[in-house]
Amino acid sequence: MPDGGQLRETWARIAADPRPARPWRDGAAFPWADPVFSERMLRLHLDQSTHMASRSLPVIRAHVGWLEDRLAEAFGDAAPRRVLDVACGPGLYCHELARRGHRAWGGDVAPAALRHARAPPRPRDWTAGSTPPISRTRTRRCPRTSPASMR
Repeated sequence: MPDGGQLRETWARIAADPRPARPWRDGAAFPWADPVFSERMLRLHLDQSTHMASRSLPVIRAHVGWLEDRLAEAFGDAAPRRVLDVACGPGLYCHELARRGHRAWGGDVAPAALRHARAPPRPRDWTAGSTPPISRTRTRRCPRTSPASMR
């Protein structure tokens, strides 16, 4: 990790760059809901050799463990929890939360990712001795205009 001086120097170099960052130019937003783009992104999400989209399953398990610890610190050990995963992608975090006994809801606009999220996890996605989550993970396509309206 760079020290404070290196970090300030890096930020100054970025700020002084005469070539400003270019915004996304192919429309108002990324094409998440486009079926072809969605299928391409799903392949990246499920590729365990890269973290370009989703994290690998061991990292997701560690993240969920960290989240459980923070929730327990803040609110006590009351479980199961109810968790909302906005922009859940293929539901990998929802599936892990459900596997641990929590109720997880996910929302996304990508059709391929939601199709995967709605499917029961495959046995390779479970850890030894666990049972598959059954109807504990719900996913929903968020309306483009108001993702917060998801119930």
